Amino acid sequence: MDWVEEFYQKFTDGCDKENEYYDSQFTVNKPREVEYFIHELLKKENKQNNMDNNKPDPVFADGFIFKRPREGAPEFVKGALSLKVDEAIAFLQKHNNAGWVNLDLKNSQGGKLYLQLNDWKPPTQDTAQPPVAAPVEPVAAANPQDAQDAPAIVEGDIPW
Repeated sequence: MDWVEEFYQKFTDGCDKENEYYDSQFTVNKPREVEYFIHELLKKENKQNNMDNNKPDPVFADGFIFKRPREGAPEFVKGALSLKVDEAIAFLQKHNNAGWVNLDLKNSQGGKLYLQLNDWKPPTQDTAQPPVAAPVEPVAAANPQDAQDAPAIVEGDIPW
């Protein structure tokens, strides 16, 4: 069943279309249920998109809160970082990578700042292949006389 059919079944049960009768509770309870249904549907869609793109779910930094500077703060103050010690320590121990934990400061669509775990790792030496230079062919001089007048270049004479 696709989401349209599921929505229709779930939210038209209080409606009698022939008699244009609506359940009196529809206007009280249904808007919240519709909002929750749409929220859950979007979560499912986002998870599906993440799985389609092979992206792992984001890991938010537990115990860390980044706040914008307070009103009247000097210009050089860019924000404040608050740590809830127990949660922050547990998060750091869980995501420890050779003594480091990298966090990205991000801006949500709603404008709120948050910290997210940055688990990017450079490609390993086995999978990284160095760029291969294309062979260079000598270019013939436009005027054959120029080629004869040019000094011979000895391999050790190149200045770079």
